[in-house]
Amino acid sequence: MECFILAGGLSRRFGEDKLSYSLKGKKVLERVLDSAEAVFERVFIVAKDPGKFYWARAPVVRDTIPIQAPIAGLVTALERAEGERFCLLAGDYPLIRERVLRRLKECSEGDAVVFRIKGQVHPLIGVYSKEIKGVMEKRINHGELSLVGLLENVKTLFIEENEILEEDPDLISFINLNTRDDLELILEKTG
Repeated sequence: MECFILAGGLSRRFGEDKLSYSLKGKKVLERVLDSAEAVFERVFIVAKDPGKFYWARAPVVRDTIPIQAPIAGLVTALERAEGERFCLLAGDYPLIRERVLRRLKECSEGDAVVFRIKGQVHPLIGVYSKEIKGVMEKRINHGELSLVGLLENVKTLFIEENEILEEDPDLISFINLNTRDDLELILEKTG
C-alpha cells in the first residue's frame, strides 16, 4: 500500500514552516516519514511547492488542483495511487506511531477508514479507496471541500479511541502541530 503525506499547508498559526521545524534534532516531516516508511511500501509527499522539500528523502509530487485545502492532497493521492486503497497522512503529526499506522493498514472495510478520538474525526490519518472518486468530485464541484463532510457521504469505518489504546495508550499519535501551544504539548510528550 502507498502512503501520501500531505505537506501543502501554509503554517499560518504556527508562524513558520512547521514541517521543516526541527523537533529534538529532526524535522517534523522527517518524523512522519520515519513512521510511514516503516509501514508502507511506497511513500510520497504531496505539496503545492515540491521544491520546498528538496531535502526530503521521499519523492515529492505536486498537488494537481489549485485548492488550498487537504482535499487537494486527496485528489492528488487518488490520481497517483497505483493500488485500489492508499493511506493519506498529514505531515504535521510528528508523534504518529508505526503501530497505529499498521492497525490502519490492516483495515480493509469501507470506502474510508479513519480514527475518531475523543469524538474528533481524524480524516488526515486514514486509508481511502478509489471508490470515493465520484462523491469527492461532486462535492468539490459544489465547493464542498471538507474531508469530514466527504466521510459522511461515503461508507466510512471509524476506529474508535478504545480500539486503538493497545497501539497508542496515550493517544499521542493524534496530536498535530498547528500552534506553539501544540509544540509545547508535543515537547512535553517527547520528554
